[in-house]
Formats: sequence, structure tokens, C-alpha cells
Amino acid sequence: MSQIHCFALLAEMNIRIIRIMKIFKVTVYEKSGTLGGQWNLAAVPPSKQDFTTLVAWQRRQMEHLGVEVKMNTEYTVQMAKEERPDVIVIATGSREKMLPLPGLDAENVFKAQDILSGRKTLTGKNVVVIGGGSVGVETAAHVAQDFKKVSILEVRDGISLDGEYSNNYFLFKILDEFKVGVHTKSFFQNYDKETGTVTYKYKEKEYEIDDVSDIIVAVGSASNQDLYEELKDTGIKIVLTGDAKDVKQGIRNIEESYYLGWSL
Repeated sequence: MSQIHCFALLAEMNIRIIRIMKIFKVTVYEKSGTLGGQWNLAAVPPSKQDFTTLVAWQRRQMEHLGVEVKMNTEYTVQMAKEERPDVIVIATGSREKMLPLPGLDAENVFKAQDILSGRKTLTGKNVVVIGGGSVGVETAAHVAQDFKKVSILEVRDGISLDGEYSNNYFLFKILDEFKVGVHTKSFFQNYDKETGTVTYKYKEKEYEIDDVSDIIVAVGSASNQDLYEELKDTGIKIVLTGDAKDVKQGIRNIEESYYLGWSL
């Protein structure tokens, strides 16, 4: 019987094992203590709590099909050389980007995932979110409901342009209800922690947001291919999927990995 080792983020991998379990012995290695990866974070913002049901269903399916899951286990080159699996599927997801701009190295500057996961806690009540894509808007709505004053800075001419219509409908209602400031076509320039001032540019003129206690950066992600780079010369077949292959919406990652599972 062949072996296939599937890695890391279940939400971004989502191999349809109902079919492939007839052929493969499947082992999932998860570096953390929780299955689901960023899909769990996607369930945190308002109106998205039902997202948690997917991870619960997938976990039950793996139990039913006898998939071996090794939690809190970081896969290594040495393990690959010892086990010599037929295929290694890399689904290590992505990392959030940080802008190399003045003031964003302060300790009260956070990435969106830090706040959504609860790993970090905001220090005050006046928050600026840099980035108005779907993640930035969802994070802003999540924070605003904690009765914080929130402003969004977005360089494009609209917010959550990559978001789904139904989700945007509820998010925009929350932004309106909690009076979240939305600044489109606006470019972050500087954060002066001493004065608590964020400076941004709109139509070649500079504007300020005063008394800022915290900044959340949500300007996209980059693929995490560290494990792939370590394993690519082992002589074992390596396949990338999900955000580890290229960053996209979670549902597209699931679709991609579905077809990958059928093709193996």
C-alpha cells in the first residue's frame, strides 16, 4: 500500500480522502495543536461563525476513515528520508505581510491574524486598520464590536473588493452601525507613537488621525514554502496546494485540493 503524507493546514489542504483512502495510507502532520489553520480565523469575524462547521466535519471524516493525525509535530527532512513516503503534499499556508513603513515596528502594531486568533490584545480604544481587503474589513468589524473607534485605510477605491456579496452585506452594516471610518484611495505614510498620530495621503494631500492607540496591518499574505524548499531535493514527489502554492480565497484552496486528491 502506498503512503501519502499531508501537511499542516487542513482548511487549505482539504484532500478528499473518501476516495483516496482506498489507495493510500494517509497521515496528517500538524505543527500546532489545532486543526483547521486559517479557516478557524475566518470564523471569528461577525456573521461567519458557521465556518467552524467545516473543520468539525472534516475532523470527523478523518476519524471515520482512519486517517492518522500527528498533532504538535513539525515535519522535517530527516523524517521524510526515514519514512520515504510516495508523495508529500505541502499545505503549509501563508504568512501575513508587514509593510516596511515608518512607525510600523512599534509594539502596538499588530497583524490581523494576531488579533483574530487572540494571540495579541489591543492596548487601547482608537484603532487604525491598514488594508481594506476582506481580511482588513472583517478584522475592523470584529474590533469595532468591542466598542472601539476604528478607521480603515485602503489604497484602492473600495473596500472588501475581494469579499463575497452576502458577507459584505452584513459587514458593511456593522461598519455603518459602529461608525467605522473608511478612507479609500488613501496611502499610509507614518505612525508617530509619541504623539499617537497616523499620517496618510489622499489626493496628494496629507491628513492625520489623532490619538491612535493601536494599528492592525492587513495588507495580504505570501506563500509559506519553507518546508517545500527543504524537501524538494530529497527525491520524493512533492506537491504544493492551497496558499502554500499561491495565495487565494479559502474556498478556492479547498476546490484546488479537492481535485488534487482525485488526481493522486
